[in-house]
Amino acid sequence: NQYLLLKSYLERQEYEKAERYLQELTLPLSPNVNEGTTGADALDILIAYKRGEAARKKIDIRIFTEKIRLALTDNEMISLFGNLFDNAIEACEYVEEGERWIEITTRCERGLSIVKVENSYCREPEKINGIFHTGKDRKGTHGIGLNRVNAIVEKYDGTMTTDYGNGKFSVMLSF
Repeated sequence: NQYLLLKSYLERQEYEKAERYLQELTLPLSPNVNEGTTGADALDILIAYKRGEAARKKIDIRIFTEKIRLALTDNEMISLFGNLFDNAIEACEYVEEGERWIEITTRCERGLSIVKVENSYCREPEKINGIFHTGKDRKGTHGIGLNRVNAIVEKYDGTMTTDYGNGKFSVMLSF
């Protein structure tokens, strides 16, 4: 719905309205927006935004980036990484303050682009028949994040692995 309104403003060349609307929708970027770069503009912008969101929720976020090459569209990149960040931030919200953390690593190794997102958690993820399910009450509108991530990864012949235990959840993608 928000995109429809924004698209309408842009089609009618009402740029000031579109800009005001965007400002109402978005939180400011983290002051560290220029720290580290993945080489993918959409991902760098998303990382800066999510870093700020995590800081407001008292989550320590550490980012280690190298340039990576991803053939994903911007839409796929935002969907994939947005889901990973949102899941990590949500898991951390249940963790006691001072023990909340997220670590993001991107690197290129032997021709592979590797992305790793790790976070603290205190509630075991619910997994049924090998598929993660949401712990939220409204299961019909939540819980498709990692499935969507996996579908995008598979589309590009990549791999996704998850691991969890001892209060640490990890998702590693390679393309």
